[in-house]
Amino acid sequence: MFYRKRIPAKTTRNYKISLSSFATRPNADVDENLMSTNRAKIYYNYDVKNGALKTGIGFEDLTLPNSQNIEDGERQILLPENINFNGVWHFKYYSQTNNQKDHFLIYYGTDNNLYWCKLVSLFPQSFLMSEDVQYPTRPNALQYRLNGEDVMMFTENTSDMMVWKPEYSAYIVENAPKVVSMCLHYERLFAIVEGERIQLRFSDDLDPTNWENSPTEGGYIELVDERGPMSKVVSFEDYLYVFRDFGISRVSAFGDQSEFSVSGVHTSSGKIYGGSVAVCGNKIVYLSKNGLHYFDGVSSEKLDLNIDSLFDGVTNDNACSAFLDNKYYLACRLNFQDQENVGCENYSGGYTNNAIIELDLIDGTINIVRGVDVVSMTSIEEGNISKLICCFGGEYGGRLGQLTHSGEMFGTPLKKVWKSPKSDMGYCDKLKVVKKISLMTKHEIVVKISTEKESKSFKMSGANSPQTIRPNIVGKLIEISIEANLPLCDVSKPEIIVGVVG
Repeated sequence: MFYRKRIPAKTTRNYKISLSSFATRPNADVDENLMSTNRAKIYYNYDVKNGALKTGIGFEDLTLPNSQNIEDGERQILLPENINFNGVWHFKYYSQTNNQKDHFLIYYGTDNNLYWCKLVSLFPQSFLMSEDVQYPTRPNALQYRLNGEDVMMFTENTSDMMVWKPEYSAYIVENAPKVVSMCLHYERLFAIVEGERIQLRFSDDLDPTNWENSPTEGGYIELVDERGPMSKVVSFEDYLYVFRDFGISRVSAFGDQSEFSVSGVHTSSGKIYGGSVAVCGNKIVYLSKNGLHYFDGVSSEKLDLNIDSLFDGVTNDNACSAFLDNKYYLACRLNFQDQENVGCENYSGGYTNNAIIELDLIDGTINIVRGVDVVSMTSIEEGNISKLICCFGGEYGGRLGQLTHSGEMFGTPLKKVWKSPKSDMGYCDKLKVVKKISLMTKHEIVVKISTEKESKSFKMSGANSPQTIRPNIVGKLIEISIEANLPLCDVSKPEIIVGVVG
């Protein structure tokens, strides 16, 4: 007699994963297997602030108002042809002749010239600032009120200082130092001098064009401790702060120069990038080699944004930053640690920066823009104007752009990606089956499911009701990504049913 041996069938337990909100910051720092499946490993070019995957940041050609009346519309600025731009500044000018504000936008071209246009005007043209003065590299620029009139001062590490008053010809200031960074503090101009960058020069009181060294005029301070060379100087909360490669020094510079004093307030373990330093209301935000920081004038606090690994293997000496509408913007290089090329990363001539981080200083949320090479930026908050204006490297170098929430770069959609960790979901030795994915999307997207065995993509069209796909993909490690290649997107309420076998 033969007895039939029963082999028990493997059971499958189904688990539902609900992504009720996408607003949680990504976590690029923690090992993927230790992360919750409903939190992104990385996302870029989406706006996640309200919990859905929405249309993210983009750029379009700069427009400026025709008049102070918002109903009169805006004009597009006509730029010189065959010139790229890599410097832009806002000049808040008050015309003594017309007794009114008459602000300017100033931009620096690769033909070594400075150009300008009025912020509010019927004229779209750009105008050359000076036929006599050119700068071989992007100059530093600073506004000052000299002899009762607003002026812009420009310095560059191989050229003389230039002073420009819109209703007069620009003129040169001889014997001024070659400047890396400068700022005004209690009616003196303080400047980091090119070279070793250990000398902080200051001008005469009430005259930033007088650099004579004397007890009653100008002078200098040398900083030669372990914090290293200087890169950025800012005036903040009644003190002067000097950002150096490996720390921050505070200069007390009230009244007579004989009373000036220096103290070290912070030492950094990673290099501080001067271009990232921005005064943001009651704090300063800056980037060092190991991540973003707040500085309040007394102490520095590292921000726990879980994106520090994105700074691994890159340097950010060419980072730039700005502050607008309670948000800190940083254009920088990020290492996304994948095999993708997005936007400017495809440019054959290379790129300076490949990302923008938008940090909301009120609620701490961040948005990451990938594939955009911003080389200079300035913010304008004046009257009815609230704009972040940028210069670009690569194919968009000949344009001035303004930040939008269009999800596209001058009409070309930016690829948008939200990617989960590749996780065993807590069952390292068991097979999983991705049985069903349901979500709401108003625009076409691609859902991609990857395991250690296979990868499949599913296109989902836009609709006003939930949609479902049944991938039936098997593997021990599961990764899900939501990608959009159109300008607009609106994805919410994903639910994923995963079966765990055995």
